Amino acid sequence: MGAGGGSGGGSSEDLVQVACSDLVTPVSAAVNAGYFAVANPMALRRIRADLLVASSSGPVTLTVWKNTDATALIPTPLSIAAGQTSAETTTLNSIAESLTTGDRVGISVTAPGTDAIGLLVTFSSRTIAEPVTPPAPAPAPTPSPGTPTIVTGK
Repeated sequence: MGAGGGSGGGSSEDLVQVACSDLVTPVSAAVNAGYFAVANPMALRRIRADLLVASSSGPVTLTVWKNTDATALIPTPLSIAAGQTSAETTTLNSIAESLTTGDRVGISVTAPGTDAIGLLVTFSSRTIAEPVTPPAPAPAPTPSPGTPTIVTGK
């Protein structure tokens, strides 16, 4: 599902690709045309949509959102113009910078164009570090019954 070499904060890029249609029939309008579950905390950098066959009339338009709370990840729908096979955006809402493990990123096709085939959406991201919770301190040992207690001082 993903490719790339994210190692937690460098300049590397992780990729997740989601097929939102098959490779034979025309793309159709659909809520939840595709989604992926966030496996590790990530910050999205770019979203790209590609078609195998361009629309002959009208754009192919999609929205992208975090479906755990239905928050839009891009401020305006992403559109592939008629006759074109790709479009991308790096203009993302701030929520896209802090996706956490278990979030789901959903894609809806709001306009399918005419006879467009093979919609694939690619998400470029970088892995962000999860907050580290320090281990709890070990409890102080308690003397076992019958162990003499040594008192120092007076």
